Amino acid sequence: MDLFEAQDLCEHAIVRAGFDYTDFEQDSYQIILFGSAARGMASSESDVDILRVVDQLKDGADKTRVQTDGLDLITLSKSYFSSKEWLGGELASHVSVYGLWVKGDKGSVSFARVSQEAIATKKRIIKSRLQSFLYNLDKLNRYYVLSNMRKIRLDCQRLDQMISNIPVMCSPELDQLWKSLDQSDLYISTILESCDVEVTSIEKFVNLLT
Repeated sequence: MDLFEAQDLCEHAIVRAGFDYTDFEQDSYQIILFGSAARGMASSESDVDILRVVDQLKDGADKTRVQTDGLDLITLSKSYFSSKEWLGGELASHVSVYGLWVKGDKGSVSFARVSQEAIATKKRIIKSRLQSFLYNLDKLNRYYVLSNMRKIRLDCQRLDQMISNIPVMCSPELDQLWKSLDQSDLYISTILESCDVEVTSIEKFVNLLT
């Protein structure tokens, strides 16, 4: 996708969500398209992922998130965008390599590198999500079972890339990578072990997944 296509896609998504794009653009220090749309891999069900940087947010917040039909908009304050915390996170890792700048330039994002704190947080999220999924498994219909299994599997793949210092890929790319894996059961088991997940939970999830 080239810059003009990215601009058109961002404008369409912002307007569809009820924003005035002229005001949106003028108030933004940076506008970045990321995720599957930026990679040219979006499906009809994909959201348009946009990262916006402004001078400051209300009440001194570091970030906000708005999710509507077809749009996932993350807004960061300018100071947080250049902070060590954000530059050490998963999203910065992805955006630094795969993001398309509709407005502004990479600047400090060029130095993004996943921190140990971000990795530890990701491990906690995976463990908690898996525990909740297995606890509620009997109450979920097939759609939600498959959806939650994919979310956990994608998070495991993202964690693996974070640990390996590989810029985190978008979900469709991770899906393709998963299909090409040999010994996927061993791969997932190893990652879940690093998250301190109980052996019985790992075995149950791997059996469901494979």
